Amino acid sequence: MNVARAALVAASAAALLGIGGVRFWWGSQTPSPLRSGEAFRIEVRRPREDLILTREPGGPWIVARQDDVADAESVELLLSGLRSLSFGPPVAAATAGVASGLGPADSAHVRVLNSASRTLFDGYFGRRLFARSSYFRTGDRDEIRVATGVDPELIRRTPSQWREPRLLPGGCAGGLEIFKRGAWNPVPTERARELCALRASHWANGTGETFAGFDMPALRVRTSDGRGFTVGDLRGQERLVKVEGRSALLRVSASALEAAAGDLIGSAP
Repeated sequence: MNVARAALVAASAAALLGIGGVRFWWGSQTPSPLRSGEAFRIEVRRPREDLILTREPGGPWIVARQDDVADAESVELLLSGLRSLSFGPPVAAATAGVASGLGPADSAHVRVLNSASRTLFDGYFGRRLFARSSYFRTGDRDEIRVATGVDPELIRRTPSQWREPRLLPGGCAGGLEIFKRGAWNPVPTERARELCALRASHWANGTGETFAGFDMPALRVRTSDGRGFTVGDLRGQERLVKVEGRSALLRVSASALEAAAGDLIGSAP
């Protein structure tokens, strides 16, 4: 072998080793938790159903395609878990994805974006292990680790389960008023507490329901900061309810409303 050919072989070998070293380094580096920055979009993409949460500056989180606001406390729990996410050393090779629940048929791909669509977090969650731990990797070629910090149940929730079920999620610390006989009147503290605890049992399909009875409501209440809800017609064992700031109609157990409102409700369910 002449000198020129030997030099070419050596250079090629060095290049291959360099490429292999880069691949090894990339596949072995420790993933990062949620980067600093304000989140404006959360994507949880699963094989059978995707969850998309979005918000505008100063606005609430919205469950895409559900025409409703999201449970703000659950959103913050998810983001808080991603911020504190910790990773152990690799526990399996990239080829063990299916056995770890990280195959294409069962993994959950989570992405968090800021207002400029810059990625703050990107990773795949697999089979749950214990408490707030599950298998994790950043891509198909990445080694598998154990990630701890996020409740796996949040990642597995359906879009409908992310909708805000409470009628007055902010509470009624400043008191509650009821509209009766053409005026707003204060509600006794114990009764206000029961009304503030009311939750939806179901949701309308997003298209609205005609003849909902909101022109002559059975009950109208509001908090000191202007939040409130209006109770309409009876639908089977539920009442239709319209909440300020939410476009979707909610259905609330008629018996729960009767127990909370008592003689305040216009017509007994």
